[in-house]
Amino acid sequence: MKKPSSATSCKVFFNVCNLYLNFSYIREIVKPNLNNMENLIIESTNGTPAVLFLTEKGILKFAGKSLPEDAVGFYQKVEMALNDYIVNNECDLLHITCEFEYINTSSSKALFNILKKAIERVDNVSIVWGYEEEDEDMLEQGEDFADALGVEFEFKIFIC
Repeated sequence: MKKPSSATSCKVFFNVCNLYLNFSYIREIVKPNLNNMENLIIESTNGTPAVLFLTEKGILKFAGKSLPEDAVGFYQKVEMALNDYIVNNECDLLHITCEFEYINTSSSKALFNILKKAIERVDNVSIVWGYEEEDEDMLEQGEDFADALGVEFEFKIFIC
């Protein structure tokens, strides 16, 4: 059986997200989003991960490869959205999922700073670290992050 490509995986991810957002939009007509924050949706490229930040639900997800030429610039968008979320919400819950196929050093540093800020400023943060079954490097990266941040991660195998 042929393994789906990264592009296929991300397209499926965004199709599901678009369906969710469409249903969410219908619900918002009935019950307005009181914090008036926009969701952050960044589609993946060959060098950047897909990012989905559903602010009304407190869900932040990263998926794909992360090796942008300007990691600080790329992750700054996410950090700014997180800052807005912290300022405009009661910050009682944030669920973060990381499903990276690969993450370079500069992206790793930027992601670490985002996770650290979330843990420091949001009351309840849960972090799921996904990795491919035989990718011990990504598993180890997640374990190192969990140790350095002093929090428990949930580790899950995902199919890319």
